[in-house]
Amino acid sequence: MEIYVTNTYAIPVIIASVLLAGLLAFFHYRKEKDDVLGKKQKIGLSIIRFVAFMLVGILLSEVSLKHIESKKLKPIIIVAVDDTKSMSPLKTTTDSVLSQFDAYFRTTEVHNWQFGEDVSRADEFIFDKKESNYSQLFDELTQSYLNANIGAVLLLGDGIFNRGIDPVFQSKQFPFPVYTIGIGDTTRFVDAAIKSVSHNETAFLDSYFPVEIGIDFSLAAGSRAKLEIFKNDEPIYLQEIPVTSDHQFVNELISLKAETAGINNFKLIISGIENETNRVNNSYEFSVFVVSEKQKILILGSGVHPDLAAINNALKNNQNYSLSLQTGIKDVFSFDGYDLIVAHQMPDESRDSFNTIQKIMQSRIPVLFILGEQSSTSLFNQAQKSIHLPNTEVFENAGAAVNEQFNLFKLERSIQEAFESFPPLSIPLGNTSLKTGFQTIFFQSIQSIETENPLIAIGADGNQRIGFVLGEGIWRWRIYDYLQNNSHENFDELFQKITNYLIIKPNEDNFNIYCTNIFNENEQVNMHAELYNASNELVNDPEVEIVIVAEDSTNYSYTFDRQDLNYRLNAGKLPVGNYTYSAKTILAEQELIKHGAFRVAASQHEILETKANFQLLNQIAKNTGGQFFHVNEIDELFIELEKSRLVKSKKIKQPVFQDLLDLKWLFVFIVLLFSMEWFLRKFWGTY
Repeated sequence: MEIYVTNTYAIPVIIASVLLAGLLAFFHYRKEKDDVLGKKQKIGLSIIRFVAFMLVGILLSEVSLKHIESKKLKPIIIVAVDDTKSMSPLKTTTDSVLSQFDAYFRTTEVHNWQFGEDVSRADEFIFDKKESNYSQLFDELTQSYLNANIGAVLLLGDGIFNRGIDPVFQSKQFPFPVYTIGIGDTTRFVDAAIKSVSHNETAFLDSYFPVEIGIDFSLAAGSRAKLEIFKNDEPIYLQEIPVTSDHQFVNELISLKAETAGINNFKLIISGIENETNRVNNSYEFSVFVVSEKQKILILGSGVHPDLAAINNALKNNQNYSLSLQTGIKDVFSFDGYDLIVAHQMPDESRDSFNTIQKIMQSRIPVLFILGEQSSTSLFNQAQKSIHLPNTEVFENAGAAVNEQFNLFKLERSIQEAFESFPPLSIPLGNTSLKTGFQTIFFQSIQSIETENPLIAIGADGNQRIGFVLGEGIWRWRIYDYLQNNSHENFDELFQKITNYLIIKPNEDNFNIYCTNIFNENEQVNMHAELYNASNELVNDPEVEIVIVAEDSTNYSYTFDRQDLNYRLNAGKLPVGNYTYSAKTILAEQELIKHGAFRVAASQHEILETKANFQLLNQIAKNTGGQFFHVNEIDELFIELEKSRLVKSKKIKQPVFQDLLDLKWLFVFIVLLFSMEWFLRKFWGTY
């Protein structure tokens, strides 16, 4: 047992207590008459008084006693089950394995988890999820059991993943041993499988857009497969593909013409292979939104800068855009004909630059501002009123922190997370305020501390859509993206989506409905609305009602929720298909109606890959210090867990601190000391 001092003044208090107790005992009994108490009696009473007063002083000094206690700690076993459709045919096998776990871990705490496109604790597994996200499982378990005593993670799955970060890479940082149990069939059968389909989300009317199709042929040598493409159930493309080997992968690049404005639905079918046991992966559906005209974008900079090249390169491969790049502002010129202006480090200190920005704002043309160290924050605040920057010439570094509440467009979680590791941008030092009607995509993260200041934000001020990148150096992001991922896809997709949002022209009247053209069936259908009064001010006093109509004439009726001065609607997940909608409200006794359409597309990831990937499960186990087992090797798994002693209770020693004030016996002892002194004095005749 050790004495532990919790108060910095404890030692002086203890010393003072000892001295004071000694003085009280000494001077009190020095005055006693010799004929009443003898010398030995005085010494005894002095010692009693000294000890009693000293203990009182020590109690007041906040001293604790520290001792070590031994404790048995039971480990937690985590059982994580792939709850996706690819595991559905294996439900009986999975249930059998789980029953064996229940019997073996009767005296051990077991936590069951399911994972698909999301992750959660589970009491039962229904195998209906459309996507497999192993990396989210690892993230969730790491956060949920940060300081827990985890014996092992037992992961049951087929090794097929199609969402999130590569789990082999993610598992290298996972803190717990993972024992993977492979369920499924790795045997190759006669099969023709559509493995991947890449296409543009949007295309221009009467232009051609590419569709890249990856097809895997297994044990089908000598066959002649047929690849067909249908548009709205009408055949538009047919090609024969000779299969020359039993292990053949074909990558077909096809150009299709966008002939109809709006949402175009396509279906791919591969056929002609005999004796296939699985035909689920022979078809694939996708949709493309066709717009009627090309969008003209002006990239405008006060001088040459690598940020301009990064933006230009990110947008130039999009056939929907026509780009113009101009540097050096000498006078005010016309912006007629442009659908979006990207203004880099403007306005600077020059009058021409300030006049140019003022004219852009007056034109109501959508604009994306990219600020930098040459920007004048004071002139910028004068030129627009959507955001207010600190009036400073001092810049600091800030990284990107994801805003989980952003919903103006879809951005994959893996892409968001990638930007959090990108190099910092140079931003104005100080607090930034954003006007209502704007949403932050990334917050500023300064020295790994997330702030509430926006780094990248977009929104609308009246009928003008505006975006802000409040930092210089995005060219480093594009280079870093390539260094990390061997491509510029993350950077390019972010800025193409920002551009798509800004460039879409809202209705010119005072009632607008915004929603994505194509939703995935795993997504919530989110919409938002804006209503303007006669003074072009945002209002949300009237109710906004909407009726969404499915292809089978099923009606879904909703009322928008009011949020700030806008309207929001979460219609939940809707079945796959095409939908039209009609929204209405009444403002100043006038009925306003808006119509539109969108599609809910099928998520087909779990049917494209049907062969189990035990190599991935084996690598995850190795990365975490675990081991891989086939489903028929559960007994060997139990033997390994016994050998590693992961399912045994651990005896741990931990320090226990107890304040002296909490010791009742010490209080009783002090009372006894004072009582003893009083009794002896009484007994010896001094009272």
